[in-house]
Amino acid sequence: MKFHFISLLQDIAPYQLKVGQANDCYEILKQEEKQVFQQLQQQLKPYYDKLDQAWFT
Repeated sequence: MKFHFISLLQDIAPYQLKVGQANDCYEILKQEEKQVFQQLQQQLKPYYDKLDQAWFT
């Protein structure tokens, strides 16, 4: 499970970097990239939720 989380972070990093360099403008991504980025965000959401829960409890 830990390795899957790290793998997802490695996969999403290039998209986050590209969006970040464009002042958080998601329109810079091509349609295919947007789909992959959104899919990765959805896969990461449960991990981020667990981190938030652990941090704030």
